[in-house]
Amino acid sequence: VFGEAFDFQLAERKTPAASKTPRVVIENWRGNTRITGADVTDVTVSGRKTVRSLNNNEAESANRETPLEISNEGGSIIIRTNVNRSKGERFISADIEVTVPKGATIEGRGRQGDFDVTDVMGDVQIDSENAGVRLQNVGGSVRVETRRSDVIRAIDVKGNVELKGRGNDVELENVDGQVTLSGA
Repeated sequence: VFGEAFDFQLAERKTPAASKTPRVVIENWRGNTRITGADVTDVTVSGRKTVRSLNNNEAESANRETPLEISNEGGSIIIRTNVNRSKGERFISADIEVTVPKGATIEGRGRQGDFDVTDVMGDVQIDSENAGVRLQNVGGSVRVETRRSDVIRAIDVKGNVELKGRGNDVELENVDGQVTLSGA
């Protein structure tokens, strides 16, 4: 029904951060996103895209229609996988790895796919329909809103943690700030 899976490597893309504390917005509507803070001055994105299609020509066309974008808009770095732009009945997902300066503030948006955030000293905000969210070594506050989640895990968070929505498991460890849970 969905055809065959065709994988495409996403070439590594870099953009310089305007400061040591950039705001990074990631829109990955289908696929997993791994974000790591490091002692770097650029934001780097790499990964893999999977296109389910009836043949290779359709898959290559869908790959061209949905390019990975990284841009600097108004001081924020915006990363878009564009998997929701495909025409026709193709299922496309992108698993990406993003390296950011340690002081970055992260805003992640998605529909399906997990978010893993490690070693980021700014605030983290995740909004997703269906995602497992794993956070470790976050220096700021955390806000997670999901409609459905298998797990939300936050370890070593210096700020407040606010969780909204529905999910199965919540694991919190070493949270210095206030914890607020709203939902089922």
